[in-house]
Amino acid sequence: MIDKRLYEGRFTQSELTLKYLEICSKDTEEEDFETHHILPKSIFPEFVAAGWNLVKLSYAEHYLAHEILPKICLNERDEYKMLYAWNFING
Repeated sequence: MIDKRLYEGRFTQSELTLKYLEICSKDTEEEDFETHHILPKSIFPEFVAAGWNLVKLSYAEHYLAHEILPKICLNERDEYKMLYAWNFING
């Protein structure tokens, strides 16, 4: 699990954040997957290349992760970035 000090002040300290982190806590066993940045690259560019920040999610888990992200952001700019990504996924 990601150390909460890394996202403190950016994500809420809530059950929804814990649910998000739980979704991202293990790689999927499915053959078809999406690679996901646990700490999103548009909010946390310093962790883009960090191997621990990448996880393989099933398509359903990836969709759910992006549905949750805008809801757990503490500041408006981060929320906007996550809504943009969410809208991209929804086509």
